[in-house]
Amino acid sequence: MKKTFGRFKKTEIIDEILKISTQFVHQICENVPQKIQENFSPIGFSSKIEGIESKLSVFRSIQVSADNTVQENQVVGSQWFGVHIKQACEVKQNKFMAMQLTEFSVSASDLCESQFSLSRMSHVTLQETCFVQNKFSVSTWSDASITESDFTGNTLNRCNFSGIVVHASRLSKLEFSKVNFKDCEFENCEIQGIQFENCEFKDCSFSQIQAVASTPVKISGCKFVGKQFSQCSSLDEFMEMLHV
Repeated sequence: MKKTFGRFKKTEIIDEILKISTQFVHQICENVPQKIQENFSPIGFSSKIEGIESKLSVFRSIQVSADNTVQENQVVGSQWFGVHIKQACEVKQNKFMAMQLTEFSVSASDLCESQFSLSRMSHVTLQETCFVQNKFSVSTWSDASITESDFTGNTLNRCNFSGIVVHASRLSKLEFSKVNFKDCEFENCEIQGIQFENCEFKDCSFSQIQAVASTPVKISGCKFVGKQFSQCSSLDEFMEMLHV
């Protein structure tokens, strides 16, 4: 782990950073003592999760039920498997570092004001989620489905998005910096006030996009490969910047 962390401090290339950070997460979790893992494997957990400082732990099969909260927690070098948050729950003001989230779902709840760094999220489902004012840095998302959700005021820096499907959602006041999008789909979404800086889109598709002109989309230093557009409306400047 010490060697991996040393390599991370010296590099500035996003692909290398993401590769090293993933190795860092895996190495941390592989070194978790079995006793610690056993202590953090609640099944059917439904009460409030607040003010926890969790390090080198594994959470399995957690279900946060209606009207509960997950807030002000600091989770470092941990793995969450099968975490389901649903029905008017609030995930707020958490800090997740060097963490792996697998089979993670949020339904009809709020996920806001949280920080994710050196983290990896896979097989994610967000439905009717209020996903606002979160910060992501040097993190990866893969195989995610986002439906009927509100994304407002989120900041993402040096991240990878792969296999992401965003449907019938509001994308507003987002800041993407050095984010790589691969095989992502944006369908029937409203786009307003987004900034893309030095991002790369590969084999992504945009369909039935409604861009709101009152707050312009800003694009600089981006690269588009294999892009597809259909039934996009308004904001000609947005289409021009994408060289469609």
